[in-house]
Amino acid sequence: MLLIVYNQKICEEINLPDTVHSEYVATLDGNRLSLCFENRTDGWYISARRDYQVVFKRENVSAHKLVEGDIISVRSGNEELFLIVSDDKRKFASMRKYDLSGMRRISFGRESDNAICYDFSSLLSAHHGELRYVNGSWYVVDGSANGIFVNHVRVRRERR
Repeated sequence: MLLIVYNQKICEEINLPDTVHSEYVATLDGNRLSLCFENRTDGWYISARRDYQVVFKRENVSAHKLVEGDIISVRSGNEELFLIVSDDKRKFASMRKYDLSGMRRISFGRESDNAICYDFSSLLSAHHGELRYVNGSWYVVDGSANGIFVNHVRVRRERR
């Protein structure tokens, strides 16, 4: 099972192991929060703890079974994180290779007029961003509402 964890500051992936009757703790980079997961007979769960609350469909819950497509909120103090649940890791894999030689600009987003078109749970904007090749270096340019992250850090406008 794959979880995408994000907010305005971070975006990370958590790969939950294929085990049964086990617990898993994920500590997020750039955050002092450790999330606790439990794999029960019927699947993975996230449980509320003393240092964070689990919210699903605007309701505080003591535990929530992770189901494909769910978006779960985790609140700790003044911070809120979102977890997107995918039980099929292949959905996030790129199935196409791109030859970048000779290209100077590559747009990406969910609209079909982008060079790279991709959509998952409407998290990508129509024209989410672009890659630009300038003076021998590639730059990522954010044109989105949700942000673009490089090495778990949000890009502000443009980054080399």
